[in-house]
Amino acid sequence: MSRFSSKTWFRFDPMMALLSIPIAIFLIFVELDTPKANIPQAVGPEVMPIGILVLLIFNALALFSRSVYGKGEPGSPTSEEGKDPSAPSWRKKYQTVILVLVGLLVYGFFIVPAGFILATSFLIIFEARVLQAGRWVRNVAVGFGFSTGVYLTFVKLLNVMLPAGIFG
Repeated sequence: MSRFSSKTWFRFDPMMALLSIPIAIFLIFVELDTPKANIPQAVGPEVMPIGILVLLIFNALALFSRSVYGKGEPGSPTSEEGKDPSAPSWRKKYQTVILVLVGLLVYGFFIVPAGFILATSFLIIFEARVLQAGRWVRNVAVGFGFSTGVYLTFVKLLNVMLPAGIFG
């Protein structure tokens, strides 16, 4: 079977890589067309989104070349080592991605009513549980510690308002 067969091109990774490149280019043009602040600055606020989008394009190119020209990761449907029973299943990897996205969606709905500290803490605990089971004490301590530290940094030091929720 040829390395450039239709099965190689029409998989999830190459298609997402090819789809994300034009989206990133479109968003760069949108950012360049947005009105700029009248404050004279050497580097304006538009630099960060453009930089992130350029990194997205490079990552998409790397993902595309790795998935089309490489052998794939162990456990992936294209890997020769996918038959190893100890290797994680590629379906489990996609399930993990879906659970992470669901966690982020739920976080988006609950951040204002529950507050930044509580919603972010539960998000970190949930994501840590999805990505690495066990270690509950560490995950809870990191979740509440990180979200409280970020909240205090933004609200007290930088004067940026974050949703207080039930603590407000």
